[in-house]
Amino acid sequence: MKARTELRLRKSYSRQDGSHPIHLRLTINRQSRYFSLKVYCKEENWLKEKQEVRSTVENSAIINLIISDAKTRAKAILNDFTRFNKPPTFLEFTNKFRGNFSKDNFYAFALSYIKNHEELSANTRRTYKSQLTKLNNHTRIKNLSLAEVNNLDFIQGYKNYMHTILENKTNTITKSLGFIKAVLNEAIRNDLLDTNVSIRLS
Repeated sequence: MKARTELRLRKSYSRQDGSHPIHLRLTINRQSRYFSLKVYCKEENWLKEKQEVRSTVENSAIINLIISDAKTRAKAILNDFTRFNKPPTFLEFTNKFRGNFSKDNFYAFALSYIKNHEELSANTRRTYKSQLTKLNNHTRIKNLSLAEVNNLDFIQGYKNYMHTILENKTNTITKSLGFIKAVLNEAIRNDLLDTNVSIRLS
């Protein structure tokens, strides 16, 4: 299945000042869905070819930054579909583009956890993201559900991998398992899991 995205000015809706909402359009097999970016632009200020607003528009830098970020995120999501040989779906794209998490994706949930907890220091965020990379080097964590990670065999296998293959010290292994524990505890708080099996290996 083929999928593509583009930015569109939705002229079917107008505000009192004559501006229209800017949407990201996702097309999969000739069917389309629209995602509002919550920014607006008048038709004469919309540069269709560049898919951005004119620089003379008030707050154009902020609006174009929002547009650029949307295009970058959409491209990354479509690239993941290709990289992991998965057929694109509107549901999975929506979950990832909107930053929603689901029971089917440990990786997406972990990223949401890192992003949404403002109390985490910049150093902790960097550490957690590196832990995700480390997990992905062990197995394709982006394809695993929360339940698949919340499994004694998986966690014990990861612990053995760190000990024998990476030759990590005990303290390093403990910190890596602590990251998994923190994410799974957050899943419990969000009613996505009932238990956290990683506690047994603490």
